[in-house]
Amino acid sequence: IEMIYKSMLYYLLLGKYVLPFLSLEYELLLKMIAFIYDFSFTLPFSQPTLFFIGVYYYLYLKGIYKLNVNRKVTQEVCLLLSVLLAFYFYPYYNMKGQVVMIDVGQGDCFFIQQPYARGNVLIDTGGLQKSDLATSRLIPYLQSQGVFYLDAVFISHEDYDHCGALTSLKEHFKVKKVIYDFKKKTIGDLVFKNLALDKYYTNSNDRSSIIYVTINRLNYLFTGDISKEVESDLYQIYHHLDVDVLKVAHHGSSSSSSDDLFKMIDPKVALISVGKNNRYRHPSYLTLNRLEAYGVKIYRSDLQGMVKIVYYGGKNYIMTSSGF
Repeated sequence: IEMIYKSMLYYLLLGKYVLPFLSLEYELLLKMIAFIYDFSFTLPFSQPTLFFIGVYYYLYLKGIYKLNVNRKVTQEVCLLLSVLLAFYFYPYYNMKGQVVMIDVGQGDCFFIQQPYARGNVLIDTGGLQKSDLATSRLIPYLQSQGVFYLDAVFISHEDYDHCGALTSLKEHFKVKKVIYDFKKKTIGDLVFKNLALDKYYTNSNDRSSIIYVTINRLNYLFTGDISKEVESDLYQIYHHLDVDVLKVAHHGSSSSSSDDLFKMIDPKVALISVGKNNRYRHPSYLTLNRLEAYGVKIYRSDLQGMVKIVYYGGKNYIMTSSGF
């Protein structure tokens, strides 16, 4: 800043005679800024726990006190650096995992985080026409969970509300691979199976991947936007499928969640990813009534926001934005 003020003063006093020198000075300043920017870096941290905050501020205030009484703060500085380092690597020794229905409005986006950073996966990314979900919601949330890359992003089908945020996500975040069509994929300790049938459906929704995965003794079924026709075909093939948690197809539309589906599965929990007051009036009251009739506990992103199934050891806990 001082250099800029001096240059302006020289120009006012000496005019065009110093202009070549000022131009050179300006170019050097720009190159210096570019050089510093190229070598700058940030260390991303996950959302701090209350324990970390307490320890950090205890050491910080203790160090301030010692400075005020002219005592050495070497121990406090070393401990602070140790705490920061330990917290930076926290995802690698975090024993908890989670399956999260991220609230992306009218769309689908599910995040699976395995313990000890063994694998981080998204199933769909959501997509909004008027805002960038990737930079405004997905990436900040992933970073808050100590996730700084994704091992895989599964795209169930290419409707915008399921994959619209993918392009921006790949531009601003590390994504190792994007998976559209598959039979079986192993990510970390989890095996993802695609139950989609070898049959051509004219409706693109019916060509959704149907992802089946077992996570900490719970069987999950992610159904994309499939309709009753596909559900009926699945029933004819599988007859019975162990499912504990169902991602309700097509945001709870009446075109899905048929009786044939519930002849095949007997879920305990249903997750409905849907926008608040959406113009499609999802979820349908017919779907909600059918889920209730089969004794399924319903969780909706339009009413409860983000929904997490957190697991630790052999236990699973369901949490919403308002708590357990």
